Amino acid sequence: MTPARRYWLMKCEPEAYTIDALARDGTTSWEGVRNFQARNFLREMRLGDLALFYASTADPSGAVGVVEIAREAYPDPLQFQPGHEYHDPTSRQEKPKWYTVDVRFVEKLRQIVSLDTMKRTPGLGKMMVVQPGRRPSVQPVTKEEFEMVLSTAARKGGIKLAATPEEARKHAKTIIGMEIAGNRVEKVLIEEQVPIERELYAAVLNDASSKGPLVIFS
Repeated sequence: MTPARRYWLMKCEPEAYTIDALARDGTTSWEGVRNFQARNFLREMRLGDLALFYASTADPSGAVGVVEIAREAYPDPLQFQPGHEYHDPTSRQEKPKWYTVDVRFVEKLRQIVSLDTMKRTPGLGKMMVVQPGRRPSVQPVTKEEFEMVLSTAARKGGIKLAATPEEARKHAKTIIGMEIAGNRVEKVLIEEQVPIERELYAAVLNDASSKGPLVIFS
């Protein structure tokens, strides 16, 4: 039986690599992980798993794209390169300490889903990335959380969540003048935020593993 696809979040600092660079390169190895918890998550990944590409220490930090696991965990070659910043003299070829995976570009999100947005979005409050002190560079997410992040990114920038009147004014200033679905925004409607009881999401992605479309619906 084919194991169920799993979903992940993988952090990368923009100074090191970006979703645009991955779109250009097609695939890359996720080298340099030097945290044992994150390393263990890498070793759990399977071909075809999907991950949110998360730009960390960015302005703002948040999910910016989707990648697919193209090669399962194998020893990170950088640990054996003396002089490299990721060299680990305690690691041995016969018993490597650190691992990497290869990822393939799937898509760049229409808009960034920032950490602040994740914290305020119903259904995302249990994600590891929003928990203080629990933010390894590689972490699992549920299928529902993954789909909700994509749903949030697909809102074309016309729907924003604000925690304060000041933030609402900032969002309104950004939205007015935007072009959405061929129409220029001249006015905005501001309403009190209410809990979302149910949100449906549908998307079609290109699945490189099966060389066909992948339909996600929830």
